[in-house]
Amino acid sequence: LDAKAVIAAFQSVDPEAPITELYSMERGLADSLGSFRTSLTIYGIFATVAILLSVLGIYGVMSYNISQRRGEIGLRLALGANRNNILSLVLRQGGRLTLIGITLGVAGGIILGRYLETRLYEISPYDPITLVGISAILGTAAMLACYFPARRASKLDPMVALRAE
Repeated sequence: LDAKAVIAAFQSVDPEAPITELYSMERGLADSLGSFRTSLTIYGIFATVAILLSVLGIYGVMSYNISQRRGEIGLRLALGANRNNILSLVLRQGGRLTLIGITLGVAGGIILGRYLETRLYEISPYDPITLVGISAILGTAAMLACYFPARRASKLDPMVALRAE
């Protein structure tokens, strides 16, 4: 549709009607949603940073926890535990903590999600794909945070670890 024809049609109905700007419905909708999209972009950036900080925090805490247990791991190795036993022990304990943390996090997310409901566009705060995806990311980070330090600790010479205590 030609803009001149639209203006002529308006002026034929009311010649006194001021027509200052003519634009499409798509542009009007995009202009009205501009600040909303900006808010969502900022929320997305903050969410990404929060996930990265969570992964780094989980890795740091788990790694520190295992490094504090080097003497215990050295003692277990000196008493005859093999490296696979050490790895499975640490992964089992870390998995238990991870499962508790994920359960509490999902429950807290569901409870607090209703406060964000008005800010989300076509997304439910109870979106199972999001909840499972984030849980998988953080669970994987936690298990890797247990595995790598435990593997390092299980390769220790038991006598060196015991002398350090």
